[in-house]
Amino acid sequence: TYDCVRVLRKFSELTRQTFFKMFDVQIQPIVLYGSEVWGLQRIDVIEKVHTFACKRYLNVPLMTPNKMVYGDLGRYPLFVNSCIRAVKYWFKLLQMKENRLPKQAYHMQINMETNGKCCWASRLRDLLCKFGFGFVWLQKSVGNERAFLALLKERLCDDFKQEWTTALNSSERFSLYASFKSNLLTENYFDFVKIKCFRDALIKLRMGVLPLNANRFRYAHENALKILCNFCKNEIEDEIHFICFCPLYKEFRLKYIQSYLQNDHSFTLLMQCQEKIPCQNLAAFAFHACKKRDIYMLLK
Repeated sequence: TYDCVRVLRKFSELTRQTFFKMFDVQIQPIVLYGSEVWGLQRIDVIEKVHTFACKRYLNVPLMTPNKMVYGDLGRYPLFVNSCIRAVKYWFKLLQMKENRLPKQAYHMQINMETNGKCCWASRLRDLLCKFGFGFVWLQKSVGNERAFLALLKERLCDDFKQEWTTALNSSERFSLYASFKSNLLTENYFDFVKIKCFRDALIKLRMGVLPLNANRFRYAHENALKILCNFCKNEIEDEIHFICFCPLYKEFRLKYIQSYLQNDHSFTLLMQCQEKIPCQNLAAFAFHACKKRDIYMLLK
């Protein structure tokens, strides 16, 4: 499966929609094979296939936090779809004839659940009760299966959104990202910024993985001097300094983004901007400034 994702990644000109359409159609069914049985549990190795594909498309390091990757792409864990498949299979079991082996196995599961044992049936019951559908478990039926599954999927997605928001607000690692990202929605820059190297630079800027000293030595607490800007010497080289203040990139700042830097909130407003021209200009600045930084570090 990882090899399939690597093959997809070679098509560097694929749009986001095409890349993930191919993932959802070609790879997700393989990964979720048999999830009707095991899909009520979150399995890390399954989710890693999805996040691996997301990070390969974004061209970011594999250590990039998953919450940021989900956030900018507007994607949800595969656990959401595996749960839907399991519940859908439950409806199918309920309609099976009693002489079918799957139906007999289901009755065994119900006996185990009734006796307080943890099993597939108990996990299904807990899932339905968690999202306010305990009556469905008791009645063993719904009026419109398609509408019910759509509603259940919506609540699963809402639950992940709450988990995502809590994670962003409770970790220092996400403090900068949370300052300009509050909704789990696909960002417009995927459609606006067509030049891949520019888009890659913008993505790395947003996710805090540009090779700035504040990122490279994020956990080097024993030496605070390492996170200082190599050019300015007395300022921390983080994204705000890189975008708004460092004189090393003055020419690119004047060319691309100076008109957007009007006050102390300019960085946040620029990162939040959903308009085409500012997104393109910010991406161009990030790319050219990184190139100049690389040259400066080589000549230093």
